Amino acid sequence: MSTITAGALAAMPAYAPATSSPAPTAFAPAPSAPFATSHPVIAGTESVSPPVLSPPAPAATAPAAATTRTEVADGSRKSDAAGPRLLPPTAAPAITAPLAASPAPAILSVTTTQAVPNGLPSLDPPTPQEITAFLEQQQPAAADSAGVATSESGEIATTATPRTNASRQIEPTTTSRAAAQTELDEDLATLGTLTGEKIDLRAREMIAAGYDLARRGAYYAARLQFVGVLRMIAEAKDDRHGAVRRAAALAEGLQALDEAEDFLTIPADADANQEAAVLLRSHKTAVGREGDAAGLPPAQLADRYYRYAQRQLASAVAGEPAGSMALHALGKLTTEQHTAAETDFPLALRRAASYQQAALLARDDNYLAAHELGVLMAETGHYLESADLLRKVASEQPNPVVLRNLARVERSLGRSQAAQLAEQEAARLAVLTPDPRVAWMPPGQFAAQSGTGQSPNFAGSAPPMQTPYGTPQVARGPAAQPAGGLPPNMRFMR
Repeated sequence: MSTITAGALAAMPAYAPATSSPAPTAFAPAPSAPFATSHPVIAGTESVSPPVLSPPAPAATAPAAATTRTEVADGSRKSDAAGPRLLPPTAAPAITAPLAASPAPAILSVTTTQAVPNGLPSLDPPTPQEITAFLEQQQPAAADSAGVATSESGEIATTATPRTNASRQIEPTTTSRAAAQTELDEDLATLGTLTGEKIDLRAREMIAAGYDLARRGAYYAARLQFVGVLRMIAEAKDDRHGAVRRAAALAEGLQALDEAEDFLTIPADADANQEAAVLLRSHKTAVGREGDAAGLPPAQLADRYYRYAQRQLASAVAGEPAGSMALHALGKLTTEQHTAAETDFPLALRRAASYQQAALLARDDNYLAAHELGVLMAETGHYLESADLLRKVASEQPNPVVLRNLARVERSLGRSQAAQLAEQEAARLAVLTPDPRVAWMPPGQFAAQSGTGQSPNFAGSAPPMQTPYGTPQVARGPAAQPAGGLPPNMRFMR
C-alpha cells in the first residue's frame, strides 16, 4: 500500500467544479429582490411595500400554473385564476431577524406545497375549517370499551413543534361502561352468598338445633351442627378477605385436638418415647414437626398440641359471638357425652377445657364459657385458678349458679367464711328472678319423661347469665352429675 507524502499532497491540483455544468435557473429570484431569502414571509407582518417578483428565466421550464386562494367573508376560500394576490401591508413592525431564529414555535401553522408562479409557497392564514380538520387528524383513536378518556394539553404537534414534545394526559373516567358492567357482575356474583346478619341468624338456629339434638342423645349430629357454625363463619371471613386462612386454622385446630389424644392413650406396657416418636412422624400438626418436639415426653407433647389447638380454633372465629358460642357448645357437648358414657372422663375434660379456652380467646366477654372453664378447673383439682375465674365471672355477671359453684370451690380450699358469703349472695339472687334456662338431662331420663308425657324438669331459680347474644335460651348443662360420676362434694352446677 503506497503512502502519500506531504510534497505529493501539495502538488495535487485543487478541486474545482466542472465549468460545463449549467447554472440552475428554475425558480431563481432576481438579484435585486429585497426579500430573496430562504425563509418565507408571512402575509400581514411587513410594513414595507410588496416585493417585486422577478419572472422566471427564459431557459427554465415554466412551472405549472397554480391557482391561488382568497378568503371571503364567510371564512371559505375560492380559486383565483388571475394570479397571486398579495395582502396589503399593515402597520406591524418589520421583522429584523429571520423567522427560523424566532424562539416561539408557529402554532396552528399549516405549511402547504402549492406552487405559485414565483416558486414560493402559499402562506395564507388557515381557515377555521382547515384548523378543525387538522385537529381531527391529530386526535388519537377513540377510546375503546374500557372507558378511558384522553385529553390533550400543551402544544399541538406541527412541523415546528415535534410530536414528541406534545404532552398527553390520560385520565380514567368513573362512568365508563366497562367499569359499570364489572361492578354489576360482581354484585350479581355475590347475590348467592349470605350476608353477615343472615350468617348470625343461621348460626343461632344451628346452635339451638345442636342443643336440641344433644338433649335427645344425638351427640354426633349435635357436633356436626356446632362445627358447621364454625366452618360457616370461617369461610365467610375468608371469602370477604380473599384468603383461605380461617378455614385452614379451623381444620388445623380440630386435627390438633384429635392428635393430642394419641399421646394420652399410649399403652402402659409400651415404650412411651418410642411410641411418641412414631406418632410425631405420622401427625400433621405443625407443632409436632418442630425441632425440639422429638425429645419431649408424651404428656408435654399433648400439652403443646392442646395449646396450639386453642389458638387455631380461636383465630378461626376471632371476634365473632356466634363462633365463640359454638366453641362453648362443643365443650359442653364433650363434657356431657363422656359423662353420660362414664368412659375416658379425664380425656374428655382436656378436650372440653380446650374448647372453652378457645371460646374465651375468641370473645373474652363470653361468661358462659368462663363459668364452664372454672368448673372444669375445679373438677381437675385446680382450685385456686378456678376460684379466681369464678369470682371474676360473679363480679361481672352475678348469678346464683356461679356463686354456688364458687362457694363449693372456696370450701374445698378451706375458706369457710368466703364460701358462706357466696352462698348467701346466691340465695338472695335466687329469690329475685326465676331461671328460664333448659336443663341438661341424660338420654334415659329424657326418653322416660317423653314416654310418660311428663314435662322435663327445669333447674332451680336463678337469673339468666348474659352472653354475647344476651340472655341464652339454650341449655347450659346438667343441674347435677349423674350417679357414678364425681363425688358429691365435687358436683358443680352448670
